[in-house]
Amino acid sequence: MTAPHIELAQPHDLARLAVHFAEVADEPLFVLTSEFPRTLEQTEKFLGQVLASPHVGLVLAKLDNKVVGHCLIRSTDHPALKHVAKVSMAVSAEARRQGVGEQLLRAAEKWAQHRRLRKVVLDVLANNRPALRLYEKLSYREEGARKDQVLIDGQFHDELLLAKFL
Repeated sequence: MTAPHIELAQPHDLARLAVHFAEVADEPLFVLTSEFPRTLEQTEKFLGQVLASPHVGLVLAKLDNKVVGHCLIRSTDHPALKHVAKVSMAVSAEARRQGVGEQLLRAAEKWAQHRRLRKVVLDVLANNRPALRLYEKLSYREEGARKDQVLIDGQFHDELLLAKFL
């Protein structure tokens, strides 16, 4: 696979981003929210909110004019938490295990460093081995676990809380 282009989302990415979101929206290993954008209209609203906030970045991986991955990074202006950013990400099935996730996460970390943030946190299902390998490779460390936090197809799964100090 050719290396994807990694950049922050822009208004012109709307249609391609909506297609990507639709591809990953129903994958329980990635999407643990019912508010995930699933239509063009929802994606347009979401992207508008992202672009309007100085505390949110959306890093995209693009390959052959298609979005194949995203990493959302959110911080806050709350005095007690303004040093922390939370990331969530997903990579399209055809682009997995090819370094796209690593590139997205490294770009999100640069976004955080540029804003003088000190810590990046994330949640991951304990059985998502590929993601755990990536996070370990990039020096994320477990800070805690939520037992039986997520119910998928009638089965409970633990969720791990990971962090990295920048």
